[in-house]
Amino acid sequence: MEGFKTPKSLAIDENIVSNWKKFVQSYNIYLLASGSANKSAEVRAAIFLNFIGEDAIDLFNTFNLAEEDKKDVEKIKKVTTYIYWHREVQIRVPRLERPFS
Repeated sequence: MEGFKTPKSLAIDENIVSNWKKFVQSYNIYLLASGSANKSAEVRAAIFLNFIGEDAIDLFNTFNLAEEDKKDVEKIKKVTTYIYWHREVQIRVPRLERPFS
C-alpha cells in the first residue's frame, strides 16, 4: 500500500458534511488505487476505521453495531453518515436565530 496518498482523517467541525463527502471519496480512491477494493469487507472496514481518525473512532465506538456489522464497511458508512448529518443539523440550528448574519 506504499506510494499512494492516504485519506486525511475526518475533520469533525462545522463543515462535517462536506468533510465527510471528501473523506469517503478519498477512501474510495485509495481503495481502488491500492488494489484494496477487492479485499474482504472486514479488511476494507479496518482500512476505513484506520484512516477516519481518533475523533471519529470515539464516535464510532458509541454506535450499537452488532459485531459482524463492525466488520462491514458499508454498514459503518451508513451509520456514520446518519450520525454526521444529525450532527450537522445540531451545529447549524443555533444559527437560525440570526439567519442573515
